[in-house]
Amino acid sequence: MKNYWLFVFVAMILMTSSVIAVSAWDMKQLTSTSGVSNADVAVDHNDVTHRVYERDSKIYYSNSNGTAESYIADGTNPAIAVGPNDKPQIVYISGGVGYYAYMSGNSWTVDSTVFDGANWVDIAVDSNNKAHIVYQANIDGDSYQEIYSASNQGGSMGITMIADGSYDSGSGNYYSNPSIFIDKDNYAYISYTTANWGGRASWSERSMYVYSTRTGFTRGGPGADWNAGIDSYKNSMGLDSDGNLHLIYNYQGTMVDAIITSTSWTQNALPISVRFGVSTKDNTLGLVYVSTGSIYYMAYGSSSWSAPEFIDSGDNPVVGLGSVNILYTKDNDLYEASTRVTAPPSGPSGDSVIIIPFSIVTGTVTYGNGSIVPGADVDVTCNNVTGTATTDLFGNYDVAFSSTDCKFGDPVSVTASKSPASGSNTGNMCAAGECEFPIGLVDVQIPEFGLIAASLAVVGALGIFMFKRK
Repeated sequence: MKNYWLFVFVAMILMTSSVIAVSAWDMKQLTSTSGVSNADVAVDHNDVTHRVYERDSKIYYSNSNGTAESYIADGTNPAIAVGPNDKPQIVYISGGVGYYAYMSGNSWTVDSTVFDGANWVDIAVDSNNKAHIVYQANIDGDSYQEIYSASNQGGSMGITMIADGSYDSGSGNYYSNPSIFIDKDNYAYISYTTANWGGRASWSERSMYVYSTRTGFTRGGPGADWNAGIDSYKNSMGLDSDGNLHLIYNYQGTMVDAIITSTSWTQNALPISVRFGVSTKDNTLGLVYVSTGSIYYMAYGSSSWSAPEFIDSGDNPVVGLGSVNILYTKDNDLYEASTRVTAPPSGPSGDSVIIIPFSIVTGTVTYGNGSIVPGADVDVTCNNVTGTATTDLFGNYDVAFSSTDCKFGDPVSVTASKSPASGSNTGNMCAAGECEFPIGLVDVQIPEFGLIAASLAVVGALGIFMFKRK
């Protein structure tokens, strides 16, 4: 039971402090064969992490729900996204062209459409599970990159040019590093780097540009000298709770947060970094980045970023939100840092909301006369997943489940036994709204024991909301 009381103690601390983000990181090494690069991550609505990466010019996939590493195809530079059906979709480069593949059942299908000349590709999926792809390519042979978008919204894959690279008589345009983001209303946002030189823009040789299907959000950012540099990556955009678009990119050697509305483009300096990734879910923004060989995580809420939190040494991080899931490379292998605590949105009347997505079943086994039963064997089953425990010297036990295995409303059964007595009962995993800490009681009658008071405390996939009063 000591783990349970630790949980309650932490919850009480959270309710009386001004902290709005708490982290309990689970660190895992995912590969041990070296040579991993270009990892990407997406998280589905069940909080399952979907991963894609390359090794030795081959594309591999795994997830946090029991799917070990599986080969998809030969290729490089993959990107992944997942829609409401929880089926991952990917893009990648192979043989000088881009490919789109999707999971059908438990296997991968490579679409017949290819993206000629692609050397950089990214993907997002909308609320109808349709793919939206953006890529850079040089198709017309003039050595100046174009930006294209592609989507299967209409059934078959349609391709549209977004920006046409060209050069003529001392001036021209070059476009690169596109990234794509789709919001909940299925508006598309495509960011890319523009490079202008010669007579067209001698004062502004590099800048960022955002093209959007949402009215008023197509605009360019401030320019910079060519040598100072402006760079962007995949997974660079997201929306905050006010509907403002955030674009993270490198501007003259500094990572900046460009906040783009229908009327303005403003940007603020962030910590210096050369590699970073952004994710958004339920209007929460998460940012992971590398600084001097160390990986840090920040979250955006209440119009500001949280203080950077050190994760691990490493490189090339990407992040997916549900819970926070960070992929990164370290010593040429792939690692994952995951937490069941996410940076919270605002609650009612400005209260802080703390979301801890895991589930705990805990209780005390007693005899009929109320005395405790140490050493009893306890089995707890939630949604056909079983965990076991043995009561401690005080008759207490607790069993924890992941938020994907045991959610609010899932059936729960608790049994206890100590020869020759046993007993059982059933209930449903509880959830609470506004409460001091979330507990529901299930009483289990055990012959010769008396009662098990099985406290069902859930902080699940949908979250228990513990509100800190102002």
